[in-house]
Amino acid sequence: MRRGTALIFVFTLVLLLIPSPLWAKTVSLGELVSTPNKYDGQIVEVRGEIIGEPLKEKDGYWVNISDGQGVVGVFIHSSLGKRDFVGGDYNYRGDEILVKGPFHISCPKHGGDLDIHAEKIQLIKRGEKVYHPFDSTKLFFALILLFLVGVSLYLKS
Repeated sequence: MRRGTALIFVFTLVLLLIPSPLWAKTVSLGELVSTPNKYDGQIVEVRGEIIGEPLKEKDGYWVNISDGQGVVGVFIHSSLGKRDFVGGDYNYRGDEILVKGPFHISCPKHGGDLDIHAEKIQLIKRGEKVYHPFDSTKLFFALILLFLVGVSLYLKS
């Protein structure tokens, strides 16, 4: 019994100490963009909101993701299947996704762009409509300024 426990302990220790491209390094997009040399060619795992609309390409499509600290383009090969993502804009919060894949500072397949090639994608949270409440204070000050501009134009003429 002790021998089995010792073997499991040694095996686990070896797995943890040997760096492997199979292990993804979880990193923020801000850190990824600010220190790209540290992660070039490595498998990374990032989480962010899809912003803008997905862009189609012949063998897949692109999405941009943001975590508020950085923005990175993610290429999603068509072999991962068609995804119905919602991109964020002024009126919508985009889908929040978790992406795992190799990071490239200068991707040879995509014209030297900084990108991640998704090997795994997981939807964390669906996007939603953003409501912008009407601010009557701004309207009041806008009307006052409009009145003052009108008065100054009248007095000038």
